[in-house]
Amino acid sequence: MIREDIGTVQKAKQLITAVLLQEALEMRRNRVKGEPEQVPGTPLMFAIWLNRSALNKRMRFTDDEMIDMRMRFRGLSIRELEKLAFRMWKASGVSVKRGAFIWSNNVAASIMQFSANATVIIASKDQTDGQKNEALSLLIRRMFG
Repeated sequence: MIREDIGTVQKAKQLITAVLLQEALEMRRNRVKGEPEQVPGTPLMFAIWLNRSALNKRMRFTDDEMIDMRMRFRGLSIRELEKLAFRMWKASGVSVKRGAFIWSNNVAASIMQFSANATVIIASKDQTDGQKNEALSLLIRRMFG
């Protein structure tokens, strides 16, 4: 693997971890506020999709690793989740305020649009792997800044 590929794998793994941390944070906040518990959905689906589409098979998180992360994150305090989520978002290159609420309907719609666009790029038979990587990098920069 070349150095750029290693950096891309690390960023993708950090982004997946940030998504799972954020999901745990928002579920914990809702539980403390006494709001009805949300069904885990958009963050988890995005993390699974990103894991399967952005990482090659030997670099992916296994299903057991994803479950383990989710369970560990759910046991952390709100303060610890805010700190870890902020650090992981920052490490993955996404600008988010500490403690921000992320998974609104607008974000979910944006992520689904991103997923659809990325799937088209990945499935393209007309592009080389290098062209696909370049197109995905551009798509990610547009989505996450």
